[in-house]
Amino acid sequence: MSGSVNPSSHERDHTSRWRRRLTLLAATAAMGMLGACSEETVCPDAFFLPIQVEVRDAVTGAHIARGATGTIQYGDSIAPLKLPNAESELYLVALGGPGIYDVRIQKDGYQDWEKRRVMVTYLGCGQPRTVFLNAELKPTT
Repeated sequence: MSGSVNPSSHERDHTSRWRRRLTLLAATAAMGMLGACSEETVCPDAFFLPIQVEVRDAVTGAHIARGATGTIQYGDSIAPLKLPNAESELYLVALGGPGIYDVRIQKDGYQDWEKRRVMVTYLGCGQPRTVFLNAELKPTT
């Protein structure tokens, strides 16, 4: 019959057409992702704090970071631990990046505290995933 449509072939053509469209869409998306991988990522300038140490008196539990000093060491590189701001008494921080650190804290009237091989992992864009430590310093008397 002239001008008639065979439903079985029409359904097959319709399915085939959608399959071709999905294949094209998937190929286009894959090419877009490959293009994104070849572009250089631009990271903002920033200071990163790989380790944050809460400093407390082991007997009383009081925060004693003010007046404490310390360092984080990664290989031959050593960075000082400091209060993050003038008002802080809670913790000490130091600048750095991903790596394995040795952390040391000293305070007059307390035994030195040390934690070795603290692993700071990579978060992305050169930024370390901050590790939070608790240092309970024991009084020397």
